[in-house]
Amino acid sequence: MNAWTWGLLVLLGLIWGGSFFFARIAVQHVPPLTLVFLRLLLAALALHVYIAGRLDIYSILQARWREFLVLGLINNALPHALIFFGQTRIGAGLAAILNATTPIWTVLIANYFTSDEKLSSAKIAGCLVGLAGTVVLIGPGISTDSEAPIWPLLFPC
Repeated sequence: MNAWTWGLLVLLGLIWGGSFFFARIAVQHVPPLTLVFLRLLLAALALHVYIAGRLDIYSILQARWREFLVLGLINNALPHALIFFGQTRIGAGLAAILNATTPIWTVLIANYFTSDEKLSSAKIAGCLVGLAGTVVLIGPGISTDSEAPIWPLLFPC
């Protein structure tokens, strides 16, 4: 990778990681579902501007709107809603670390919903290493000595 690509990767990390910090602040002042709506509306508008001259999006949407609606709900609205609700109870750093486990959960869930992504010993080992890394990163921060419930920790996942 060249310097430009590395710079873009660092910028992506700052934007992605920073979103948890700003979401933690925002959920203290704005309801989580309002934040989800605004975030996804902004993303939809940006995507529309980007592809407006490249594709005939209206004929594609007319033909496949149901699929796009389901994908939008499952892949965007639901995860963002759960992350924002989770961040009303846990810190931004912990939410970001837990969100980083998404690929692990994807591997495990894909085993049940696809015919060509079955679990192998290498995938299981990778998941275990990833989960162990998550436990190391969280460290004593996951202690249950406090009165706070532990179930909100599942939301960012």
